[in-house]
Amino acid sequence: MNFRNLDIGKVGEFVTASQGPGLIQDMNVVSDEGPRGVPYFWPNIQRGRCENGADTETSIVNSGRVPVTALHFNRTYEDSMPNLRKIIER
Repeated sequence: MNFRNLDIGKVGEFVTASQGPGLIQDMNVVSDEGPRGVPYFWPNIQRGRCENGADTETSIVNSGRVPVTALHFNRTYEDSMPNLRKIIER
């Protein structure tokens, strides 16, 4: 669940949402050897702009409503969305 910093009277309805595509366009691991001869590794993440559909968290937050998203390791947990919709969107 995400929401904007708004006066309570301006907070919109709760709605189910997906996370959208995300900003990560590519990711890899960079390795090198440190000054003491010890190898080290760090993530190299390339981010970029993306289009967010009307049912994504970003679009819903920007409209003043409160998105509720079912999550699992690989982003939105689509299998649980029908049950979540029944609870949230009565």
